[in-house]
Amino acid sequence: ADVDRAADILVRLRLKGISTAIDDFGTGYSSLAALGRLPFGELKIDQSFVRTCHSDPDMRKIVEACIGLGKAFGMKVVAEGIDNPEALALLRKAGCEIGQGNWFSPALDIERVSAWIEISSGAIRKPRVA
Repeated sequence: ADVDRAADILVRLRLKGISTAIDDFGTGYSSLAALGRLPFGELKIDQSFVRTCHSDPDMRKIVEACIGLGKAFGMKVVAEGIDNPEALALLRKAGCEIGQGNWFSPALDIERVSAWIEISSGAIRKPRVA
């Protein structure tokens, strides 16, 4: 409700090296006005647009427009709810830099997160055979 106070707090956080994200962009309290008035470092596109962007031309247009807006304001763009390789391919082609969703991993409890990180780290560090 107090945009000036919010902007002041976000600027102070940014000066301390803390970046903030506008979450669930396109729904609820996130709005276009927030992009221009508040210094966010990251825009997270809501999963309700991302989940069907590969098969629904209207959702594709919304996702591509959100990516363009985020980039126009110098933000990192994150797509929430990537659940299939088709959506991932479309988002990459549209210039989305970061993604999250079940295609990468379902929600995990702390024990399973540790195991997943260990397995993922090993896969990344495996030397390639020429």
